[in-house]
Amino acid sequence: TNHRMVIPAGAMHLRERRAGLDEVWLIVHFSEWFRPGPTDIVHSKVTERLGLTGRRYVSFEQAAAAVQRARGRSRSVSWEDWEVYIRLPRGRRLDRSALGTLRCRFFLGGGTTCTYASPKLAALGVQSLSCEEWQGAWRGTGQWVTFGLLRPFVPRLPDTAWDSDLSSQALDSIKEECDRRIRDGEHHMSRGGAPSQRRG
Repeated sequence: TNHRMVIPAGAMHLRERRAGLDEVWLIVHFSEWFRPGPTDIVHSKVTERLGLTGRRYVSFEQAAAAVQRARGRSRSVSWEDWEVYIRLPRGRRLDRSALGTLRCRFFLGGGTTCTYASPKLAALGVQSLSCEEWQGAWRGTGQWVTFGLLRPFVPRLPDTAWDSDLSSQALDSIKEECDRRIRDGEHHMSRGGAPSQRRG
């Protein structure tokens, strides 16, 4: 699935971290800027055992919380529990010093948590690989990145390939829109689950 760093043209594939062979995978659809969209729990032997087969949730937070409950965990959902395997355009590298430079406040699992986004990388195109792609022909072609650090999910320009070079005008437009949304506090989330309207 292709995105701009990052908006999926389709979906993002998330792997549960630190679960070993017992990991659960999620598919997040239609994300936009700082908000992940509806989320599927991918069917597997693990999800069958956990009773999570064929489930779709309205948000990433709800799907991740369902996995937590199925595993008997009482702690709050953490964005750091999920990661994405991404490929970059040929000749490009991921500047890890630019990851996690923006602090975001979220209410998850009944508590407040601080996560981090990467607005300095908003215009970097990446490709999210599914479990089958990562384990198959594309294995070793990318790198794992914590899910939350992929924000903001910037809408891919129409008729623009995920790995294409963007014009200076397009780059400026992405930066301006990202800055505006941060000024408006959209990187925070209200207790009701909607983007915060408070600046900061």
